[in-house]
Amino acid sequence: MRRDYLENQAFTDMANANLVLVNADFPRKKKNIGTPQQVKRNEDLAEIYNKEGSFPLTLLLDADGKVLKTWHGKPETTPEQWTAEIKAICDSKK
Repeated sequence: MRRDYLENQAFTDMANANLVLVNADFPRKKKNIGTPQQVKRNEDLAEIYNKEGSFPLTLLLDADGKVLKTWHGKPETTPEQWTAEIKAICDSKK
Protein backbone atom coordinates (compact mmCIF):
# COMPACT_ATOMS: atom_id res chain seq x y z
CA MET A 1 0.00 0.00 0.00
CA ARG A 2 2.65 2.49 1.03
CA ARG A 3 5.04 1.74 -1.82
CA ASP A 4 2.43 1.25 -4.55
CA TYR A 5 -0.03 3.99 -3.65
CA LEU A 6 1.15 6.44 -1.01
CA GLU A 7 4.62 6.85 -2.52
CA ASN A 8 3.29 7.09 -6.08
CA GLN A 9 4.33 10.45 -7.57
CA ALA A 10 0.79 11.35 -8.71
CA PHE A 11 -0.53 10.70 -5.20
CA THR A 12 2.34 12.57 -3.53
CA ASP A 13 1.79 15.64 -5.71
CA MET A 14 -1.97 15.63 -5.09
CA ALA A 15 -1.56 14.97 -1.36
CA ASN A 16 0.92 17.81 -0.91
CA ALA A 17 -1.66 20.22 -2.33
CA ASN A 18 -4.82 18.82 -0.74
CA LEU A 19 -4.30 16.52 2.24
CA VAL A 20 -2.87 16.22 5.72
CA LEU A 21 -1.60 12.65 6.02
CA VAL A 22 -1.78 10.77 9.30
CA ASN A 23 -0.38 7.28 9.73
CA ALA A 24 -1.60 5.29 12.72
CA ASP A 25 0.56 2.17 12.76
CA PHE A 26 0.22 -0.84 15.04
CA PRO A 27 3.49 -2.74 14.65
CA ARG A 28 3.66 -6.30 15.91
CA LYS A 29 7.39 -6.38 16.60
CA LYS A 30 8.35 -4.93 19.95
CA LYS A 31 11.34 -3.07 18.46
CA ASN A 32 9.01 -1.12 16.12
CA ILE A 33 6.54 0.04 18.78
CA GLY A 34 6.52 3.81 19.18
CA THR A 35 6.59 5.96 22.27
CA PRO A 36 3.80 5.50 24.83
CA GLN A 37 2.31 8.80 23.65
CA GLN A 38 2.26 7.62 20.02
CA VAL A 39 0.74 4.27 20.99
CA LYS A 40 -2.00 6.10 22.95
CA ARG A 41 -2.77 8.44 20.02
CA ASN A 42 -3.00 5.48 17.63
CA GLU A 43 -5.25 3.55 20.02
CA ASP A 44 -7.51 6.60 20.41
CA LEU A 45 -7.79 6.90 16.61
CA ALA A 46 -8.56 3.18 16.30
CA GLU A 47 -11.31 3.48 18.90
CA ILE A 48 -12.98 6.22 16.85
CA TYR A 49 -12.32 5.09 13.27
CA ASN A 50 -11.46 1.37 13.29
CA LYS A 51 -13.27 -0.48 16.05
CA GLU A 52 -13.38 -3.68 13.98
CA GLY A 53 -9.60 -3.67 13.47
CA SER A 54 -9.51 -3.73 9.66
CA PHE A 55 -6.03 -3.84 8.16
CA PRO A 56 -5.01 -2.08 6.12
CA LEU A 57 -7.63 0.62 6.45
CA THR A 58 -7.43 3.93 4.65
CA LEU A 59 -9.81 6.75 5.46
CA LEU A 60 -10.42 10.10 3.82
CA LEU A 61 -11.68 12.55 6.45
CA ASP A 62 -12.83 16.13 6.21
CA ALA A 63 -11.40 18.86 8.45
CA ASP A 64 -13.99 18.01 11.14
CA GLY A 65 -13.01 14.32 11.25
CA LYS A 66 -16.08 13.13 9.31
CA VAL A 67 -15.33 10.04 7.19
CA LEU A 68 -15.79 10.86 3.51
CA LYS A 69 -14.55 7.54 2.08
CA THR A 70 -13.16 4.26 3.43
CA TRP A 71 -10.93 1.70 1.73
CA HIS A 72 -10.56 -1.74 3.35
CA GLY A 73 -7.38 -3.35 2.04
CA LYS A 74 -5.63 -2.11 -1.05
CA PRO A 75 -7.74 -0.03 -3.44
CA GLU A 76 -9.06 -2.03 -6.38
CA THR A 77 -7.89 0.57 -8.90
CA THR A 78 -4.54 1.80 -10.15
CA PRO A 79 -2.68 4.36 -8.02
CA GLU A 80 -3.52 7.03 -10.60
CA GLN A 81 -7.24 6.18 -10.56
CA TRP A 82 -7.25 6.11 -6.76
CA THR A 83 -5.51 9.48 -6.65
CA ALA A 84 -8.05 10.94 -9.10
CA GLU A 85 -10.91 9.60 -6.96
CA ILE A 86 -9.50 11.25 -3.83
CA LYS A 87 -8.87 14.51 -5.70
CA ALA A 88 -12.46 14.51 -7.01
CA ILE A 89 -13.80 14.03 -3.47
CA CYS A 90 -11.59 16.86 -2.21
CA ASP A 91 -12.67 19.16 -5.04
CA SER A 92 -16.35 18.44 -4.37
CA LYS A 93 -15.93 19.58 -0.74
CA LYS A 94 -14.35 22.96 -1.56
